[in-house]
Amino acid sequence: MTSLTTLIEDESKRSNIVADCVTTLEGEIENKSGVTGLAIKNGYKAVANQQEGQLIPNAINKMLPRFVEKLDAYYQDYLQLDAGSRPEFSNYLVSRDAEVTESLLEVTDFRAANTNRAVLAKAYSALRPMAANQVKQGLPLVGDIVQRHVSA
Repeated sequence: MTSLTTLIEDESKRSNIVADCVTTLEGEIENKSGVTGLAIKNGYKAVANQQEGQLIPNAINKMLPRFVEKLDAYYQDYLQLDAGSRPEFSNYLVSRDAEVTESLLEVTDFRAANTNRAVLAKAYSALRPMAANQVKQGLPLVGDIVQRHVSA
């Protein structure tokens, strides 16, 4: 495979990736605890039931090309590493966590800044200060999703 963008060109593969992302996201949110976890769970609940429960899958589907574009730059660098000593993609992302996190957050920041849904903008604004840490924690899962679908 030369580019991650080929993963989302096939609609059935794209649907599987979106479903995988939703399942992973919901699992991560469910596992959150403490004050931060409560804020994240409440923010998620505020938006998850919008559009008859399809807001999150629809949002992921809509943002997926931009996420894939951002991740593909890292994936191409990753592929340049010696295959014999190349780490798992998730470990590669973690090794560059600060820049990968900011790159991915550019996508959600842009989306939040350009939404006409006040409830979404408000929820995102409230959660954004915690976002970098949460994205960093989720990078191994992002790498796993990519690896799973590249291998499929």
